[in-house]
Amino acid sequence: MFVLSAADLSLGEESRSTAASTETTIVKGGKLEAKFPSDRAYPETTITQFAYGSCNKPKRVSQAFWDVMLEKGPQLMLLLGDQHYVNSNEVSDHREAFGQLEKIAGYTRTRNTVPTFAIWDNHDYAKGYLGKHHPNAAPIEKVFLEENRVPLGDARRSRDGVYGAWIFGEKPKRVQIIMLDSHRHRDPLPGKKTFGVNKDHQKTILGAEQWEWLGEQLKREAEVRVVASSIQVLSNEHKWQRWGIFPHERERLLRMLAAASGTPIILSGDRHRGEISRLEQPDSKPICEVTASGWAQMYDDPETNRLRIKGPTAKNHYGWMIIDWKNHTIKVQLLSTRDSSVILEHVERIEP
Repeated sequence: MFVLSAADLSLGEESRSTAASTETTIVKGGKLEAKFPSDRAYPETTITQFAYGSCNKPKRVSQAFWDVMLEKGPQLMLLLGDQHYVNSNEVSDHREAFGQLEKIAGYTRTRNTVPTFAIWDNHDYAKGYLGKHHPNAAPIEKVFLEENRVPLGDARRSRDGVYGAWIFGEKPKRVQIIMLDSHRHRDPLPGKKTFGVNKDHQKTILGAEQWEWLGEQLKREAEVRVVASSIQVLSNEHKWQRWGIFPHERERLLRMLAAASGTPIILSGDRHRGEISRLEQPDSKPICEVTASGWAQMYDDPETNRLRIKGPTAKNHYGWMIIDWKNHTIKVQLLSTRDSSVILEHVERIEP
């Protein structure tokens, strides 16, 4: 088994870029190869298309969408939260939920053939909307990392939280993928069934360590920067979990993305609907967000979002991104889980 030492983990990204892109981990007692350990660069791999999505209820909806996505040939799969809906704080329940997923042939085929990066949302993290006060956060995180095939030498194994980052390709075709953990370190949400706003600047979503890590990641050069959050960042008018509950945290994230090099795209889930939003500010680069929350149980009730430019849709969907390096464009789409037909689409330019 190949496992990185603590010294290896402390090396800079550039020093590790030539390291092996595959490591062996142990899942359920057996060895398994996992591609692309976190917090490293992979200059030999140029990304042009990948899939993303969230919110799956295997007991309530057909799982044929896994094979529909596979037919498109994604280079990566980004899971944005709520892989299952165990809604429990018990470790055994989380293991059982992942065990049920493993029985789905399309899910297993996807995990065996496409490098997959995952973060969690509230339903596959805890019962209710627990944040940092989850009584079993550490052992459930261990289950999450194991079941999502995170190798033992991966940087995510050495910290609290399931966040990670990857840079693919060489200049001028670099894509950075950043997956944020919006639950493990989050302070309690104000309210019970719906949520207000917490203006206490001491309260946090990411926690100090993850913020520091994110700042370091955003110093890396990239032409395209994809930031995945299980909860919405731009949409800020509904009463459910969102970055706007902690407005100082939202503003901090948006400032950092605007200041970093490259064209930023935010991917989010959670809402059981799909939409595309865009923030334009004077003297600052625009920021686009795609909410792909459509594998199961869609909602079509009206929900205000003044930054929405496409949608919303209540059709079951998954997300798809095409990066056209020749024409310097990023096409973000929401595609039908039935036949991959286009439901929503938007194009951003890759700016220098």
